[in-house]
Amino acid sequence: THTVALNASAARHPLLCGLPTAFPANLAHSQSVLIPPPGARILASSAHEPHQILAYGEQVLTLQFHPEFTGRIMEVYVNYLTATRNRKAGRAVNAGLPVQDTPKAREVLQRFVAALKKN
Repeated sequence: THTVALNASAARHPLLCGLPTAFPANLAHSQSVLIPPPGARILASSAHEPHQILAYGEQVLTLQFHPEFTGRIMEVYVNYLTATRNRKAGRAVNAGLPVQDTPKAREVLQRFVAALKKN
């Protein structure tokens, strides 16, 4: 679980407006957007990932975090990956980093679903 920080332009996006300027989100990826494509706008970042949310025009938004992951799902996932990596490296199997529920990150997904239902 990492803190995602929205920038000022995020306040104008319908899926992000009204969210706190910083909120926790569950991240689980090994691929990153190193250089945003031409025309993409960076709407959020984190210490872990400088391109957490990108907007492509007015209709497309990409997230580098998982709004669908509850704290429990993330905990199981992280502990599994940590145990697997430690076992392969011959280290003691232990739990991964602390995680939590992320209701504001989930709200982005809920807003997306609500917008689909309107159309």
